[in-house]
Amino acid sequence: MEKNSLLRHQVDWPGLRSKAFSQACGALKPTDTYGAINSALHSLSDGHSTFWEPEKAQDNLGSPEISLDGLQGRSLKMGSA
Repeated sequence: MEKNSLLRHQVDWPGLRSKAFSQACGALKPTDTYGAINSALHSLSDGHSTFWEPEKAQDNLGSPEISLDGLQGRSLKMGSA
């Protein structure tokens, strides 16, 4: 988002990142992060960026959900980019 946002030079990235990490705190599965992702995209206020949960994306785009079996994640320290 920070690299490709249309209004990237007008966004308080440390603030946006801090809020997103706070909202996603305690997330145990991808669906637990959807609210934080949606909020972060909405806060860009570019009238362009949006988040669709997989089911809605499939309904709107007609493409099947992609399996991410074997995908691994790691924790990031607050404030890291």
